[in-house]
Amino acid sequence: MPSFSNKKCGEYLRAISCGALCFTSVLAGPANASDALYAELRQHWQARYGQKIAPKDLDTRVERLFDSLDLHHDGIDQNDIDLFVKRELARTRAQVFHEYLRFDLNGDQSIERDETEVVMRSELGSRAGRHPARVERTIQRSLKKLFDHDPNQDGTISFSELTIIAEKKNGKPPRQEAELVLILKSLLELDPDKNGRLELAEARDTLRKAFTADTYASALQMQAPSDTACTAPEASADSDILLVGSYEGSSVPSVTVAGQDAETSTGTIRIEPGEKGLYLVLVSYTPMIWQFEGATDRIEHVVLAGRTSKAGKIKAGLTGVAPSKSSFLPAEDCITYFWETGALKEVKARIGVTSLAGKAPITSFGQYTLHDLSLPSGSTRKIKLPPPPERETRIPVKTVSASKKTFEPSKAINSLMSQTVPDAVFYPIYIYNRGGVISLDREEIVSDAPAEDYIVLPQETGLAQLVAERKLKLLRRGQFRIVDEIRIPASLAGAHRVDFILSQGVEVPKGDPGHSCVLSEDAGGYIINKACE
Repeated sequence: MPSFSNKKCGEYLRAISCGALCFTSVLAGPANASDALYAELRQHWQARYGQKIAPKDLDTRVERLFDSLDLHHDGIDQNDIDLFVKRELARTRAQVFHEYLRFDLNGDQSIERDETEVVMRSELGSRAGRHPARVERTIQRSLKKLFDHDPNQDGTISFSELTIIAEKKNGKPPRQEAELVLILKSLLELDPDKNGRLELAEARDTLRKAFTADTYASALQMQAPSDTACTAPEASADSDILLVGSYEGSSVPSVTVAGQDAETSTGTIRIEPGEKGLYLVLVSYTPMIWQFEGATDRIEHVVLAGRTSKAGKIKAGLTGVAPSKSSFLPAEDCITYFWETGALKEVKARIGVTSLAGKAPITSFGQYTLHDLSLPSGSTRKIKLPPPPERETRIPVKTVSASKKTFEPSKAINSLMSQTVPDAVFYPIYIYNRGGVISLDREEIVSDAPAEDYIVLPQETGLAQLVAERKLKLLRRGQFRIVDEIRIPASLAGAHRVDFILSQGVEVPKGDPGHSCVLSEDAGGYIINKACE
């Protein structure tokens, strides 16, 4: 495995300076006397804007900042900062008044606990009937939060008392705006000509210097992986290295590389014709199967980086590439996952690839949801959604085989396609998985963790499968009755959560409900997920 010296790191950063960083002219970083100020500026900038640190991102942000504050186009000074703070404090006061006065039903400019409760119950609407205990807890917590600020605790907040509350909450701007104030103060302290007024060009240069120092220092601190888990074949001298980062794929596969209780997604990498060999490094945050199509004979090697299972296996897989041409690495330790190019994580991922493969990637691509990406051009294909369904329709499934052979679909896929489902079950699949459902041949999956057919497909697709099997009945959008023994689909959490009613005499479902709730008619309450009680 190649060594990763400080000299090599510096050479690498210079090599990509006109791409993701473009900081060559100030690579050495700021003077030591200003290190602390630059560090503070980086900290506040990333707290406000995140990790996108490419020059174009820095320039865009600082230009917008000047557009809103530099009223006379002569630069920003302390007076501009003071005016910005006053504006934000006034906005905060207005938000406090709105927070309370929206409960003033009779327009007397005061609010009472009883009328506030009426508004809250009205806003919650039909949810009160479905989850009375949870709704009641929410209402009581909200009332307590509002009326704990009542100065005399008499259950009524008058306009004069509301003014007192607003002033108490008005000590400082909201967090993000407070970070902006600290950014501006740091920029003023680092003003190159020390004239007390910061011009746009000076702000741009100062930010670039700050993030050059940070990226350079971070790179020097990163040691080359020393254990055997972080090794990969070196790229040949005449091949091109391409780095791709993604959060997830656009489609639901019939196969999982993360177990039955976790979601695996899939997306396509399409290799374009060409003479030069390609060394590909692909990293994803969530478990993913990468489907390879096209001129795959150009592929020299594929490195898949992903998160690890409890057993230490990488939760990633691929089709269309021979096992001898694939390696698996933990994203946590070897190649940092990313999905935004120009962000600090992407820069660190590129540095990690350079360490492992022996030379730098010629370019990198980042997509939050990867559907169909062509390499090496980076062009993408649009998703073709199915036509609007009738009231009842079958879920369309695309069959993909890397070897072009015919194979028997999994039991879950056969069940999904066996019956029609209501449109209220059909639509959510394409809200969250716009690439639809893909039937893969488990035998063709190359993976580190075991590849197995889903028993029940994940999330909304699994709900559709169970409805098609007549084991679930749709009561209303987001609520189902369990009428036969089931396994709960994986990853029904966050925006994917639903409510289940377990019919009398039906076995308690297997699987992980995530954030979803199961109300048992036999038990007379919620089971499995105690957070629902």
